[in-house]
Amino acid sequence: MEKRLPKAVQEFFSEESWTKDFSKDKIPTFENKHHLAHWIRHESGWPYLPLELPDCPYETMYQEAVSLLDMFVIHRTTTEDDFEWSHRGWSSLCIYGEAWNKTGYWESYPENQGKTLDQIKFDWCPEITERCPETYRYFRDVFPEIPGQRTRFMLLEPGGYIQPHQDRTENYLNPINIALNNPIGCEFRMEGKGTVPFTDHSACLVDIGNIHSVWNNSDTPRIHIISHGRAKPVMDDIIVNSLIKLIGG
Repeated sequence: MEKRLPKAVQEFFSEESWTKDFSKDKIPTFENKHHLAHWIRHESGWPYLPLELPDCPYETMYQEAVSLLDMFVIHRTTTEDDFEWSHRGWSSLCIYGEAWNKTGYWESYPENQGKTLDQIKFDWCPEITERCPETYRYFRDVFPEIPGQRTRFMLLEPGGYIQPHQDRTENYLNPINIALNNPIGCEFRMEGKGTVPFTDHSACLVDIGNIHSVWNNSDTPRIHIISHGRAKPVMDDIIVNSLIKLIGG
């Protein structure tokens, strides 16, 4: 992949990397974990929250994803798109969704025009789950969310980049972004909010209402999983325990 970057990506990564200091934030006192978790997700204004996911088989899921590299499809960009505004090296697969190769929003597909959300069927994608049994088992039985519209492997090739964009105008912490690996030199940045501190085998709740961009300035493919789901009750404990580990106390 060519090394030059579009102007928007160059500008986004022109400043030195920095991460948020959560210890400086005043956290209200609540009667229970549910209210605190709700405040964190919907009212804190935080751009991300590192998550401690119990029993997450990061390395096994990474190896299963690598075995599927021949199936990944280009995400949101075609090869004919203009260099200055298009993404490069970004591809995906649905583990759960409308179809394994329908990785975009359901409204973006011509065959869905005129349909409503309740007319779209979302389910596990057997073409993928049969080849990644541990990933399937984890998200079906252990993961603290019920699948929503999409659970996807996301690949960013060496030298690839995701143009600055925002996925919604509302601000809240969702989805969960799981880094099966995150090569040194690959950064996920948010405008005015710093760098999301992904490392190999890590996870974060992220607010994609912020303008964000990713650049894989490394020689290794970056593979994450993104889950847009509905929280199970255990999610409150995970959020609060993750915050406690992050700031201490």
